[in-house]
Amino acid sequence: MEASPGATSSIIFKFAGKIHKVPYYIDPMTYAFGTYTERGASEPRLDLDWIKSFQKNKQNNRVERRYKRSYLALAELFDGPILRAVNTNRGISPDQIPSPDDINLLCEAVIRYQRTRVRNEFVSDAEYGIDVSQIPTPAAVFAPYFYIDPLVFDAGLGFFYECATTSAALDIEEPVHAVFCTDESVLDSEDLLAKAAESIRRSGVDGVWLWFSRFNEKEASETRLRAFRFFVEELSETVRVFNMHGGLFSLALSRIGMSGISHGVGYGEQKDVIPVIGQSTPTVRYYLPDLGCRLSVPQIERALYDLGVTTAEGFFEYICDCSICRGVIGTDIGGFSSFGDLHYSTAESKRKAQTPAAAKRCRFHFLLNRARERNQMRNKDVMAIAESFRDGFLKWRRQPTVRDDAQHMLRWKNVLET
Repeated sequence: MEASPGATSSIIFKFAGKIHKVPYYIDPMTYAFGTYTERGASEPRLDLDWIKSFQKNKQNNRVERRYKRSYLALAELFDGPILRAVNTNRGISPDQIPSPDDINLLCEAVIRYQRTRVRNEFVSDAEYGIDVSQIPTPAAVFAPYFYIDPLVFDAGLGFFYECATTSAALDIEEPVHAVFCTDESVLDSEDLLAKAAESIRRSGVDGVWLWFSRFNEKEASETRLRAFRFFVEELSETVRVFNMHGGLFSLALSRIGMSGISHGVGYGEQKDVIPVIGQSTPTVRYYLPDLGCRLSVPQIERALYDLGVTTAEGFFEYICDCSICRGVIGTDIGGFSSFGDLHYSTAESKRKAQTPAAAKRCRFHFLLNRARERNQMRNKDVMAIAESFRDGFLKWRRQPTVRDDAQHMLRWKNVLET
């Protein structure tokens, strides 16, 4: 929200108003102000360095490492323990839980932010001329949440519980949701999952969003996928369950307890709590509906001939017939290559990168297919979905450039049939 408040508020006003009534949520991202553990490290860091960037100091013209403006704006709005963490450059640690009064102030501030942030954006600029009463509050509000490090799981879960119960007890109209944020390795422990389920049930929240950092549905083992499925089923008996960064497998779980998923457009169906510093925006690859994953255009092109797909109509029948594919390919199957167009983005560039137009084609193709998948799930039972996963695997398993990217379909099928 703070990265582009004006644009985001305008989108929310357009789609969440009285005409469209699309529900929306605002992620307060409080986890950014907690401790974090870098990949491969054994001790958590307290310095909050990962939400900083190199910026030029206009007073002395020196480049300094400072907090990113969006995170600093959040901290100032939240005040209390979070602003104190920023000012002292020390993240909120689960083994030093703030006092009950501080937790209460934190919960009130974080929830107040979500309920009023969009309206305040329009109130602050009279030129909008918008009646803020037309803007609904979020469909639910999130309790403050922080990453629960498996190394100090009990302490982290205790902090989670305090934030969730305090938020659930506040006198507000909107449902209160918690975010259970931890590492994917927790899925290997029945004991830790049982503790988490008990805390979530006792907290009094209406819903819970799951964020297993680094959990990738396509790459995950059958054991972890099965643990994730059973965790969703168990929780759904008492609260609404969402996956904060999920894909087609999570969507399939909507038939056995998952209330919803969220993800980026074109990528983002899994997310690390701590991003790789300096990592560039990933290439938006072509989404192959049969396998529920993204592949490079050359990968698919090399398989088309063996599949007997040599015409545009054959592509629409065998691969995808969405309006984007029909518009891009037209009558010549060779047009499919434009989903992977590359260029030198600057005169100094040494490597070609995806063109903005190609990325846009891939994103809209993905969105249309995800909407189609969502609608199809509503009309299928679990076994029918499992069978469709099996069909996708059988269709592509013999293609050398694609078969390694088809194996997850069998794992998904097996887990759904359990």
